[in-house]
Amino acid sequence: MDTKMGKACEKCGVVPKEAVLLRTCSRCKRVWYCSKDCQTKHWKIHKLICHPKMEGTAKKDQTKKTLKDASTMATVDQRMKRDAFEKAYLAKHCGHGSKLEPEMELINLISDTQLSHMFSGFIPLSNYAKQFFMDDISEGLRSSSMRTEIENEYKNMRLTPFISHYEGYKSGEIIKSNRNPQSLTLMRRLGTRNTDLRKFDWYFRRPVLGTVYDDDAIPPYNTCTTASFSNFINPSAECLTFGTTHVAVGFVDFGILLNCQYNNDNSKDPLRFYGYESSAYAIAKAFIILNLLQNGDPVEAPRQIVQVWYSSVWTKRTTNAFLVAAKNVSNKPDLHPDVAAIIGHWSNSRGVGLKKVMKLRSHTKKELSLARYFLKKCDRNEMVRYHLTGEVGLCGGIPSSGSVTMWDCPEGTPPLQRNECIFNTMSIQDVLESKNWNGNYFKTTEREKIERVQRLMTRIQNNHIEVHLRRGAVGLGTAVADEISELSPDSISWSNVLDYFLPLQFHKLAKVCSSKEGCTRHYGYSMNWTYRSFGSSIIDYENSVECMDIIEKSNKEFSQRVHAYMNGSNIFSFPLRENPENTSVHFLAVQTYLPWVDYFFKSSNAASHQGQLEEYNPLSISGAPVSLVWTYA
Repeated sequence: MDTKMGKACEKCGVVPKEAVLLRTCSRCKRVWYCSKDCQTKHWKIHKLICHPKMEGTAKKDQTKKTLKDASTMATVDQRMKRDAFEKAYLAKHCGHGSKLEPEMELINLISDTQLSHMFSGFIPLSNYAKQFFMDDISEGLRSSSMRTEIENEYKNMRLTPFISHYEGYKSGEIIKSNRNPQSLTLMRRLGTRNTDLRKFDWYFRRPVLGTVYDDDAIPPYNTCTTASFSNFINPSAECLTFGTTHVAVGFVDFGILLNCQYNNDNSKDPLRFYGYESSAYAIAKAFIILNLLQNGDPVEAPRQIVQVWYSSVWTKRTTNAFLVAAKNVSNKPDLHPDVAAIIGHWSNSRGVGLKKVMKLRSHTKKELSLARYFLKKCDRNEMVRYHLTGEVGLCGGIPSSGSVTMWDCPEGTPPLQRNECIFNTMSIQDVLESKNWNGNYFKTTEREKIERVQRLMTRIQNNHIEVHLRRGAVGLGTAVADEISELSPDSISWSNVLDYFLPLQFHKLAKVCSSKEGCTRHYGYSMNWTYRSFGSSIIDYENSVECMDIIEKSNKEFSQRVHAYMNGSNIFSFPLRENPENTSVHFLAVQTYLPWVDYFFKSSNAASHQGQLEEYNPLSISGAPVSLVWTYA
């Protein structure tokens, strides 16, 4: 027994609030337990990695190797420390060319067996790492580091944390851990830190399901990262009308022009699109894409534009086309100085080496590939390829350089957001029901993007759409708000700007920007509403039976919805190998989003409004966004 402060029990993750006697493993002296019961239950896992405490040089070498292996793994919750160490063990002992030890094979078999009992029709995870590297792939993908990364990921996905989440909710251990205000999971769920005592007090009073936390604390907008493209699926409910003016606030890119519905096609007057964005980077990139749309060849340019827009690597022809466009845009006389500086830097770029891209991309890509979700080998291989390279739109072309806009920006430009992904920008339904469907999820997504860009290019080159870009932040009392009002917009899209205002303040701003007649249609969406709505996360539920029921129904609901789509059969593996906190979010949001919609419009005096919960997409990072449409007159 030993007295330790700040140490967490390796089994249940509880951190004692005061100095208490914790049980230390007498063999390795590395882990602690709050009780004999926890130590006994955890021994079946801990015994696989438990070694006598080493001294001197051997201890230092072992520590360095363990830390090096562990650094390649994702940052995890304090209560999941044991998983991080077990992953490091797998990376160290089960690399390329070696077999899993018998104990590890046993754990994998137990995991699949347990899941097959929990869920009917469960299919064990295919070895997508082995399948990918046995395929006909380019030499650039055959590096030992890439092979090790995917092999370790596959082994980790068969072991933890997937199975441990289900077991944790079934036993109630995760529920108990999430009741701790120090829990990182709970802080993420509430979108706050444990210093926000009022919000924690509200939460632990266990309000009625659907209750909205109403206070004056709004999180500041994060300006510390850069979005290379909009990581949200623009709702198809957004309708733009030819012959009118549309204003896009915080637009990031032209995603709305790719995905929206168009009205009044017979109008002789164009749609006037005004984009306002506070990010100089977003404006600079949008100007170059606009130049390519205006001047590109209708056959070849769409693929090049998709590469510039979404891809981590480019072909040589795309790089050359980009540099020409950057030179053209840099000669515009009215560019904002910050925008001009970025475009000037890009126009003088000498390209980015592919090896450097792979190193830089390791800090921004998703921690895990999406291969684990798919049933078909062709889909899993494409997902592994995309995870490793980030290439989109090359269509068999050979990459020669990294994306200049992603990897060669002026000093001082905020780093790229993590987890950017092409699948954040298209719904599952749009892919599965696309006329371009060819049985391959990634290639259909790629083909659909190229075709949509081609349609947008035609509209712009035929002068059916005029595009005007402005750099500036929109707020009450700003010149930008008055400028928007003077445009007398028929419609305004707000992105998720409303997440960073109190509802009353936001509606005041939206009314100021509306046309003088007040008949402007407004579109917006919230990604953060779940932070304020009790019952919108499985973390809010205290009964293990209820939690397991939510998990089962969530997987069933998503499975039924996907199978109802055209081409929706035999695409995803169920249950999804994902944290239940993510897979259950849509199922619970269906029951709780309407009270939040009422809360948002309570002080708006809107003449009409409606809210719609967007579909759950496990390939995306957007969670359960709610799309809103409203007018004030």
